[in-house]
Amino acid sequence: MVGLDLEDLPAEALAESGGHGAAISPTVRAYIALTKPWIMGLLLVTALGGAFLAAGGPPPLGVTSWVLLGGALMSGGASALNNYLERDIDSVM
Repeated sequence: MVGLDLEDLPAEALAESGGHGAAISPTVRAYIALTKPWIMGLLLVTALGGAFLAAGGPPPLGVTSWVLLGGALMSGGASALNNYLERDIDSVM
């Protein structure tokens, strides 16, 4: 993974799982970073806003859950694919 520095990941987001002292492994941290969670968060907020507008108020919980899950999976997959396809350009930057 070109350009991925595990030390630059946000510590508060990836510090420890569940407060039981079990640190997240570097491999899991790398996979999480590959999905670009900050960009994903922005996209999910936008999708949630669109769901509210489309429903004319609060959308049903089931629909909202599926929209957010699908949006997170698609955003993470697109970010991972982008990292792979642009690895040669990113190594120059």
